[in-house]
Amino acid sequence: VETSDSVASSDEGSDEDIYIAKVAFDGTPVSVWTYSTSDSQGENFPLGMDYTDGRLVLAGYFVGEVTFGDFTLSSGNAGMVRSGFVVMLSASDGIALWAKIIDATGDGNTIAYQPLFNEDGNVVVGGHRCESSSTVFDDCDAYIRLLNGETGELIWNKDLGTQMTRSIGLAVHDNH
Repeated sequence: VETSDSVASSDEGSDEDIYIAKVAFDGTPVSVWTYSTSDSQGENFPLGMDYTDGRLVLAGYFVGEVTFGDFTLSSGNAGMVRSGFVVMLSASDGIALWAKIIDATGDGNTIAYQPLFNEDGNVVVGGHRCESSSTVFDDCDAYIRLLNGETGELIWNKDLGTQMTRSIGLAVHDNH
């Protein structure tokens, strides 16, 4: 993505598909990428961008299945229990480089909020995880995870304990 382009994401549309639009500085659409979900429940959150190589990272949640190109994620959860996801995308063509479920055990109600790149090109993501039986967000555990930017594999995980919150804010310090 050149500095004159912007990228935005939305979950509005038929069956809550995920749309990402690349827009020129003057507002002219450059590209629109669509990723399908199998259920009417799903939401994505802000995009993170690596300005050194133009990769984009998107995080959010889904129920059922979500497909990003060659990667289909299945929550395995019954009912309306959410599964968090993180997906790495090429900013030039929207092709998914990797996609991961945050709660791989399938027994949590997990949401991923804010993906960022650190100075090493790895992905920092925060969110919260509730018991699968929970339908409210009053008793959830906040977490921060560091994922390998090339593969999406977990580098480390920090559970922050029970929080009375629905969101988590992150910042990455760059020493350069």
